[in-house]
Amino acid sequence: MLVKAGGFPSPRIREIPEIDDFSAKNILAQSMAHEKQALEFYHLLLEIANGINDEVAEFALRMIQEEGSHHQEMQEIIADFS
Repeated sequence: MLVKAGGFPSPRIREIPEIDDFSAKNILAQSMAHEKQALEFYHLLLEIANGINDEVAEFALRMIQEEGSHHQEMQEIIADFS
C-alpha cells in the first residue's frame, strides 16, 4: 500500500523492552502494552488519512478492529491469571 501511494518502506524493528520477570502473566502484559501502542498508531493513521485517502483510512480501520480484538483477548487471558 505504501509503494502504491508513492512511498518507500523503511523497515525497522521496534526495540522490545528488557524484562526481568519471565512469568507468563508478565509476558502477556508486555504483549498487551505492544497491542495498545499499535492501536494508538492506527487511530492516529485513521485520523490523518480520513478524508484524504480512503484506502489508507479503510486499512487503518481494519487494523483498529483487528488490534482491538487482540487487545481484548489479551485482557481476558491476563484476567484468567489473576
